[in-house]
Amino acid sequence: MTSKIAVCPLIGTIDEKRGQLLMVQTLNVCKERKLSKLIFDMSGVPDIDDIVASYINSVIQSLSLIGVHITLTGVRSNIAMTVVQQGINFQHVHIAPNVPQALEGYGLKLKETKIRGSNL
Repeated sequence: MTSKIAVCPLIGTIDEKRGQLLMVQTLNVCKERKLSKLIFDMSGVPDIDDIVASYINSVIQSLSLIGVHITLTGVRSNIAMTVVQQGINFQHVHIAPNVPQALEGYGLKLKETKIRGSNL
């Protein structure tokens, strides 16, 4: 998005293996690119279990320790219930309904682009 802000779309089922991979790769990329803000878009994640909720919490806490501010978007109600039942506290995490609103919270706006010959 910018040199200091990135979006990490999470898509599909996240199991323990993907949770570990998410932790390692996200920390490395954020540190390499010197990101100050990361938007985790969870709208493509149908469900998470207790272990994965714990991994996501660990990723968020680890990123916070290296100075990356996190925004979660697209959190489904069933995922919200799992997080609450686990006692996970996202007190220091910004929550937004979707990526465009998260970007607006950072003072950015997505630019609409019309594709020639398309009705999109």
